[in-house]
Amino acid sequence: MTTLPRRFRKAIQRILAIIAAVTAVLNGHTTAPSGPGTGHSFNTAIALSPGTITRQLTVGDLYFYRVDLKPGQRLQATATITIPRGYAPGDPTTEFMRIGIHNPLRNGLLCKKDTDREMLYSGRTVAKNGGDVTVECSIGTPGEDDAVDTAGSHYVQLGIGRPGNLSKGTTLPLRLTVAIGTGIAPQPSEPFTPGTPSPGAATPSADPNDSGDPAGASATGSERADGIPRWALPMAAVLSAAATVMILAAFSHRRKVHPPSG
Repeated sequence: MTTLPRRFRKAIQRILAIIAAVTAVLNGHTTAPSGPGTGHSFNTAIALSPGTITRQLTVGDLYFYRVDLKPGQRLQATATITIPRGYAPGDPTTEFMRIGIHNPLRNGLLCKKDTDREMLYSGRTVAKNGGDVTVECSIGTPGEDDAVDTAGSHYVQLGIGRPGNLSKGTTLPLRLTVAIGTGIAPQPSEPFTPGTPSPGAATPSADPNDSGDPAGASATGSERADGIPRWALPMAAVLSAAATVMILAAFSHRRKVHPPSG
């Protein structure tokens, strides 16, 4: 078997390695990450069902949970932390427990009055003697809130704001209760009446060449419908062609240096 020069073998190995890397990227491009959420951001929010969960809350961290709602439902979230006796003495006006709810667009919603935020040092009683601090937020509750008019994941966010240096990193017991029920029915949207077009106005016509492919219509200019970047496949083709050219050049060079004997 003909032996290729060392420099050509190394070049071909590099090109083949690049092709393998591009292939791996293409194969794994549409694979979604799996595993449970960590609960420290909207994207990693932990899914909740109605009921009560217990966990440890770290002072200074924010926690996110998601609850699926339908239009016309209500959501009530209640969080309680237990403060030990002598907890982080310091400035009595800084730390507070806070809870909030965000809609599927991640916009904050208004909670019931005066229950979504509670100071940990109210009268310094909790800080000195210990006790529970409870906060609550609800949406879609008749007589209290606006209707839930958007279906999808709503997010419950909670944590201790403005933590002091003495208490940051401390873990506290947390109980979170989520309740879902019938709430305020959203108002129906007003009908759209575009009116009568004026005489001679241009009307859109159907394109006979339109294939009606919804996947192709949703693809962006830099990305295919299946989520693969448009530059990836041409790059792979170019690299494959380059590898073929290098191999042919190596054989040609070998024949010139060592011509076949007649």
